[in-house]
Amino acid sequence: MSKQGAFSSTTIALLIVGLVIGAGGGYFASSSSLQPKIDDLENQVSSLNSEVATLDAEVNALGEENSDLETQVSELSTERSSLETQLETAQATISEKENDISYLEEAIEDYEDQIEELTAQLEIYIVTPGYKKFSIYGLSFEYPEGYTTSLSGLLESTATDNSGYVMAISMDESESYHVVWMYTLIAPDLDMGLDSGLAELEQFNLKLGPRETSELNGHVMRYQDLSITDAGIQVYGVMATAYCTDSKKFLILQIMLAENPEVFPIFWQFIESIKCH
Repeated sequence: MSKQGAFSSTTIALLIVGLVIGAGGGYFASSSSLQPKIDDLENQVSSLNSEVATLDAEVNALGEENSDLETQVSELSTERSSLETQLETAQATISEKENDISYLEEAIEDYEDQIEELTAQLEIYIVTPGYKKFSIYGLSFEYPEGYTTSLSGLLESTATDNSGYVMAISMDESESYHVVWMYTLIAPDLDMGLDSGLAELEQFNLKLGPRETSELNGHVMRYQDLSITDAGIQVYGVMATAYCTDSKKFLILQIMLAENPEVFPIFWQFIESIKCH
């Protein structure tokens, strides 16, 4: 081998050793400057791992909570389904009961109509002791036993539902009850009707008491006491007018008592007995 070749080999060997030493020195130098960064990164990784672990724990907790909520939702859904079933059953029961109530209300109305009809029929037969009952065209009143009754037409030749006149009079003709009726769709003036009836008595030295207002069968009644002189006999009485809105009948009512000024007790008993519908 020549010196040039040996030099080159030696030189190359030394260069390699220098490179290795240089590289090693560089490595140690680099390691010394990077280690803090590595440590910092490892700390950050550790911190992130800790955060991940914390988040995993929270995720697990939320998962469990979600599972609990899903269980509750499922239970509530089941309960809701049960309540909806109960509601449907209750609504069906309510509907059935409402139908029963409707049927019972109709039955009650029917019974009430029957009771009213039977009561009206019964009133025909219920009479104050010592009295009789006169009934015609839905109109009735009581009069004492022993009296005789007469029925006549008013606007027609005979008494009809449209008009008529009935009188009940004692055997000695000292007391009498009078009922006049006229069918009219228009409610009449009660005072005018009373004036018209009293005008027929003016020829008998008519004397009048105050005009008053009361009630007959649930309707307004105007009345006035009076006295007349007939063939030297003093006769006392009361005349009244009323309009029965149900039967559309205008009524003129009167009692007359010879030589007996105590007319009002008899008049009120007469009025209370009158039924016009």
